[in-house]
This record gives sequence, C-alpha cells and structure tokens, in this order.
Amino acid sequence: MQPLMENTILKSDDGIIKAYQNGELIQDTENIPTMIEYIEDVLYILELINNKINKTVCQERIQLLRQKFTLHQTLNNYKEILDQRKIYHRDFYNTVKVDTHIHHSASMNALKLLKFIKRKLINEPDAEVYKDNETGKIMTLKQVFDRYGIKEEHISLDTLNVKADRTLYQRFDNFNNKYNPLGQPVFREIFMKTDNFINGKYIAEITQNVIERMEKDQYVYTEWRLSIYGKNTQEWNKLACWVVNNKLQSKYNRWMIQIPRLYQAYKKAGFIQNFQDMIDNIFKPLFEITINPEIDPILHQFLATIGGFDTVDDESAFEQFYLEDLQTPPNKWTKLNNPHYAYWIYYIYANITSLNILRRKRNLNCYSFRPHCGEAGNIDHLVSAFLLADSINHGILLEKSPVLLYMFYLKQIGLAMSPLSNNKLFMKYEKQPFYKFFQIGVNVSISTDDPLILHMTNDPLLEEYSIASQIWDLSTVDLAELARNSVMQSSFEYTIKNHWAGDFKTINKKSNRPAYSNLPQSRFIYRLQNLNKEYEFLNSLGKNQ
Repeated sequence: MQPLMENTILKSDDGIIKAYQNGELIQDTENIPTMIEYIEDVLYILELINNKINKTVCQERIQLLRQKFTLHQTLNNYKEILDQRKIYHRDFYNTVKVDTHIHHSASMNALKLLKFIKRKLINEPDAEVYKDNETGKIMTLKQVFDRYGIKEEHISLDTLNVKADRTLYQRFDNFNNKYNPLGQPVFREIFMKTDNFINGKYIAEITQNVIERMEKDQYVYTEWRLSIYGKNTQEWNKLACWVVNNKLQSKYNRWMIQIPRLYQAYKKAGFIQNFQDMIDNIFKPLFEITINPEIDPILHQFLATIGGFDTVDDESAFEQFYLEDLQTPPNKWTKLNNPHYAYWIYYIYANITSLNILRRKRNLNCYSFRPHCGEAGNIDHLVSAFLLADSINHGILLEKSPVLLYMFYLKQIGLAMSPLSNNKLFMKYEKQPFYKFFQIGVNVSISTDDPLILHMTNDPLLEEYSIASQIWDLSTVDLAELARNSVMQSSFEYTIKNHWAGDFKTINKKSNRPAYSNLPQSRFIYRLQNLNKEYEFLNSLGKNQ
C-alpha cells in the first residue's frame, strides 16, 4: 500500500478536482482542455460533419471500404480459412471474448433469477429482508410476498415479467420497468440491489454463481457495470465493502462504474445543491484514497479491480444545446433541469483524466472512459464522445453521419454494439448498421447489455455471437476478429490484452498474436493496409490544397 502523500489538499478548479502538495499543483493538467476549448472543438466538428463536400468524400470512402471488403472475401476467403486452420490448439471457443458492455444487475438470465427467488422463498421464508420506509416495519421474505398476494407456486417466467417484449420498442421507460421482478420495485431492491436491508446478500450469491460459471468456461470475460449515483460520498465505501467482503473479485471480470445522469432527480430530492456537489460525491473519495489509501483499505483494494467509467440514461430524452448552459460552472448549476449530455461527459472525462494523472504518479491503475452514446438522441452526443471517449457503447446513429463514421474509423474508436438490445429498443435487427460498420473496418465488438431481459441461455455472449453469425453470415475469421476487437476495447490490464490480442498500442504487422487471438495475419494485414491507405489518401488531399 502506498504511503500517505503529506501536506496534500484537494481543490476544485472550474469543476475539475486537482491535488496540491505544499501549495503547488502536483498534476500536469495542462492537456485537459478547458470547457471553452471543448465547446470550440464540438462546434468545429459539427461544422465539419455538415459540410456537403466532406459528406460526399466520406460517403465515397465508406462505400469503397465496404466494396473492398466484399472483394477481399471473394478472393481470399479460402486462404483466410486455411491460414486460420494452421493456428493449432485454438478456435472460437478457446479464444478470449470480452463482454464489453453488460450491466451487473442483469448479468444473470431470467431462469436463473426465477430459480433463485423460488429457492429462497421455500428455504428462507422467515429471513428478514426488507424494511418498509413508511412504517419502519422489518418484513420477512414471506411477508413481502404475502403483501402482494404472491405464492411460490404462482411464480413462473411469465409472472416474473422481466423478459423483453413488444412493449419496449422506442420506450426506454418500459425497458427500465423490466428490472422490477414480478412487476414490483420491492423485489428489485431485495434481489438485485447491492445496497439494501440485507447488504446485497442475494445479488452477491447470484454473482458468485455467475463467476463460478465463468471460471469454468475460462474464455468469456466480462466488464460488469456497477452504479455510483453521486447522491453522497458514502456510496463508494458501501459498494467496495459489498464487492470485497463477498469475495466478488475475479480475474475474468473488471468492474466498470456507470454514472446515471440523474442530477435532476437528486437535486429535486435535496441530496445535492448543485452539479459540483455531484462531481465531489463521485470523484473526491477516489482522489482521497489515491492520496492516502489507509483511510479506506477496502476501497483502495476495490479500485484496483475497476477498469473504467461509463455514463448511462435515456439518450432519447429531450434536451436543448445552449452554449450559455455549457459554459455555466458546476458550482453555479443550481437549476432543476438536467445538464446536456455534452456537459455531463466533459466533467466526467476531465475528472477521470485528472485522477489518472495522480494515480499514474502513485503507480496505481488508471481508468478508461467508455460512455453509452449514439443509441438515440442528437448527433452532438457522438461528437462529444469522439473528442473525449476511449470507446462507446452502441453508436448505431453513426450511420446517419458519414463524416463522423469515417472519423471513428480513422481513429479506431471502439463501438461495443448490442444487436439484440437494439433490436428490442431502438432499431430492428435487419436494419442495424453493425455489419456495415464491420465491413468498413470500424473497431466494433459484440456485447450483451442486459442478459436478464434479452437472452435465453446461460451463455448470453455466445448467444449474441451465434445469432449475429447466422443473420450476417459471419465466418470463423470474422468471429475471431470481433473477439480480438473486444479484447482491445476492454479495460483489462495491458498485460492481459497484449497476451490475447497482441501489442494493440502499435499498429503494425507484429501487433497481432494469431496463436492466441485466432485471427490469421491475412485478415489483420488487410485491415492494417486499408487503414494506412486511408491516411495516405488524406495526406494526398492535404498536399494538393
């Protein structure tokens, strides 16, 4: 454990937390753009993507890349298959695949949750599991079920009512309601929450069971999302104690912290006075532990198992893009309405970056930023993410902007796409741009999002791969490329990613490790050459001007 950094204090500078030792700033934060610089860049990219000439050129390049892939498959499909067969002792099943976007509370399937609930109701009916907020009465499991007139024999997959159906399409509110087993929020609190009357005992048991299955499989890794809401600073300690005390660390999982964009709700409830309070609640404990790990050893231990941050909520909700609002300092944002998406992710990004600079100085692990983006909402969400994110979840709306899509391709910014989730919520399977993106060479991976609601089997990620391979006629080489992409996008440590994917930080012929990725060099070099040619094309345009 690192020693205390003496004489160190924290200050907030325009919404960005910074550390000062003996009165001097100890982080080199000059590379963090100011809000003004960020806004200027957002406006510049918005101008770029709406330029008619840019649209034409980028659309032509995208079409060319798709056609080149079709031609490559026609000419080299058999060669790629032969090359892959020469990779001994490796196939799709014993190649690492990372579920790059999955929410922890929905990481089990519905049948597993059903059996768990019924088993507890039969074996532990008198266990005290819930405290009624209105009456203060402590209730047993049987008493809770009796309150709603539910008997064990009445519980089935149908009455559990967590599976996706036709009512979810374009209705994010209905989707969220599926998180309430048996149609009641109380059962979500008892069985699916980490912070409840029983200290998350039941969801910990379910998680342990899922981890045991992963450890038997060995080749499916996960990045489960846990929520930090920003209501108070005690959330971090409670979450860390839940993970560490229940022994939920696994080499097959890295925790991702998702931040729901619910400022409006917490401001109205009186938890916070302004947006700066929310930033402090989310990030200050992390800075404090980095400076002095001894104040909370359990949280220090938990932070070592976190890979990155995400931000979530309904992107389709109406919001207005006002420059004046974006320039409002967080301590002055006291209004009731929620800040714009661009405002949210700037301050999350800036504080993660500031924290990473400090943790790097302390030889501690650092964090990526991989927000939900481009599932719905306006194009400015994707512009903001292009500037700030390491990768994003979803991104299906990139199809509407050829310029921005081409830019995501050039920078190889990852897209963790969830075809089954999008199919139920925002875009039917056959209309989704996943395969188009893959043809182009965009860094796409396949993820599950919410197995509880969307999947039928105990292997939700393999279920996603299986359906995608049938719908889009993916070859084993295509699947290997997608699996390797998932490793590269993930927030696992460099050593793990380097082992399974190769030296992904450098783009050259030696970056791939076929013996572990199962991706033949013929496919890898094809992608590499295409990317290099696009940069050569852009350089030639610059020289001709």
